[in-house]
Amino acid sequence: SEGPAVNSECYTGWYRTWGEKGIIEKEFTASVVLELTEKMYNLNASFNYYMFHGGTNFGFWNGAEYAAGLITSYDYFAPMTENGDYNDKYKAIRDFISGIKGWTHPPQDLPAKPKSFAQSGIVLSKIGNWFDFEQKTINPSRSVQGPVAKTFEDVCCAGYPLHVRDKMECLQLNQAMGFVKYSTKLSIGGSVLDGTGVRDFGYVFVNRQFKGMLSPHYKPHEVKQLKLALKKNDLLEILVENQGRLTWETANDYKGIISAVKLDGSQLTGWTSSPMDVQQLAFVSTSQTAATPFGVGDVFSGDFVASGKGDTFLDMSNWGKGVAWINGFNLGRYWSTAGPQKYLYVPAPLLTEGKNSLVFLELEKLSSDCKSSGSLLTCTINLLDHPLKYK
Repeated sequence: SEGPAVNSECYTGWYRTWGEKGIIEKEFTASVVLELTEKMYNLNASFNYYMFHGGTNFGFWNGAEYAAGLITSYDYFAPMTENGDYNDKYKAIRDFISGIKGWTHPPQDLPAKPKSFAQSGIVLSKIGNWFDFEQKTINPSRSVQGPVAKTFEDVCCAGYPLHVRDKMECLQLNQAMGFVKYSTKLSIGGSVLDGTGVRDFGYVFVNRQFKGMLSPHYKPHEVKQLKLALKKNDLLEILVENQGRLTWETANDYKGIISAVKLDGSQLTGWTSSPMDVQQLAFVSTSQTAATPFGVGDVFSGDFVASGKGDTFLDMSNWGKGVAWINGFNLGRYWSTAGPQKYLYVPAPLLTEGKNSLVFLELEKLSSDCKSSGSLLTCTINLLDHPLKYK
């Protein structure tokens, strides 16, 4: 056909989703990328490598597929890794360009490897549960009463609770990311809680006791119903996590509770919906402690002085599922029990020469590196000088 040949996304790898099995890196080897590069060049095509430099989905900015959310790392198996290191793909591309006669800008010498350091034995202590910090994460000063939820145009500020009785969507609460808490005092009893409309994960509590997780939209492990012994006047709370927005195809990607929650087939009403600013957990006092045992939604915190300079990687392999902050910066989600990612990247600029603060919100299980001592629950975590391989 007429016109220039252009490939705007010449893939060097691919992204990964939580719980995904398979080894994508075997499909995008250096030889495959080199062969693709040679074809594009021989066609006299203009092309961009996607990705050339891997990245990181810090905070809650990861995308999602229909089956599951993307992992925090966007390393993409690119020629340059998320921490700026180079690999065999980088060298293969460089060598190819070096062999082109008359190339205007021949490659320079290989750059120095980025600095990184390891450190072991950083101590974290349980400082409470996310229910203990509701005064920080939920602003109760304004509420809107009504039979249905308001849209985000009606509620201008995230963090304000909203009383709803019917359809409840995060967007109607001006809550694009993170978590929303839904609560109701049951007017009936029953045994089968149907949360088919939860998007994406619903942590179910009855009278502040964790009872299970709803994940009706998570293909690796779908859970649409929980069997519970619920009584009239029980307090039912569902903390809903938005696991990520779709990366393509549609803008109709509603989060929260998008259809009725039912108990033994009867629709539950009288909900209070409260957007949660979990970022405030990053600034809770690290000096306070909380009694054991572990509970879903526990918050752990600790301070440390970095033993080296450069980038580092949090070893999350013994933890469950949650969110981590360092010096108030949201490093993103971890979900080591699902995999394949079991680390979190910490760029050097996030660290200070003095005290550094580390906070975890753990939503699934207690790390095997934790122990009880009296009324205290303490854990240790290590920093690595390299990322762990996916598995």
